Amino acid sequence: MMEPITKSANPAGLLCDTEWLTVRQDVGYGHIENCKGKAAAFEKAKKEATTDGLKRALRNFGNILGNCIYDKEYLAKVTKIKIAPVSYSDLNVGNDVNLVTVEMGCR
Repeated sequence: MMEPITKSANPAGLLCDTEWLTVRQDVGYGHIENCKGKAAAFEKAKKEATTDGLKRALRNFGNILGNCIYDKEYLAKVTKIKIAPVSYSDLNVGNDVNLVTVEMGCR
């Protein structure tokens, strides 16, 4: 049986504006037990640590980037919202690559 593996990561969340670059950084931890291979265990623990750290870093930006999901009043209001189902045939979805790149500003 393989010993448990623990990894840590220190990712940063970046928020770019036209004039400012704001950085928030935090530490995340990942832990795994009873994995079949050592390489897979390291990969899973590293991924868990990175995801945990990124979530923690983004929470420092406030409600706009997900901190609101920890607010009980907000969750109570959001879960009551009913969304009408959308039919994909109603959407104007095409395969025009030029249109997509212009809208996204990728040119």
